[in-house]
Amino acid sequence: HTRTIRYELRQNLGSLVIDKRSRPNAQLRKRLGKLGIVCGRHHIYHRDIYKSKYQWVRFVLYALWNDISILPSLPEHRVCLETRWPKGMAKALGYYQYAGYIVRADVIDTIRWKHSNPLNVNAISSKLGLPLAESHKICKAMGIVPSESKSTIPNKRRKAK
Repeated sequence: HTRTIRYELRQNLGSLVIDKRSRPNAQLRKRLGKLGIVCGRHHIYHRDIYKSKYQWVRFVLYALWNDISILPSLPEHRVCLETRWPKGMAKALGYYQYAGYIVRADVIDTIRWKHSNPLNVNAISSKLGLPLAESHKICKAMGIVPSESKSTIPNKRRKAK
């Protein structure tokens, strides 16, 4: 079964979208891990696929296969501030879209696995390479920062009365 997954990774530019039904079991994840393949929450990817030397090749191939005439901007580091990618491109290449940012799947998985319980927004900010306020927006969009309850938000109507 690992041969099938490795073949699929090659055919899909190094990243596969998975759902609950197609998620590998623990034994298969362990075997894939020895090959450098990571099974994240929504993607399976090789840990080296996000290295900058491979990104331009992945983007060019995606553009050729999908008839895209203008190559979108490459992610600078871990987060891409330019959100003008063609629809479906981020998901196909193993990126998540949160709060107006496009973030690599391996970074999101690391945040979920290592920094969300207990929540450490400073470590998340460092991992993303973004200011604290922007990192907080991404965490909130991911659903790992509890939103403020209605009781802690002052009600403007009450003050007006």
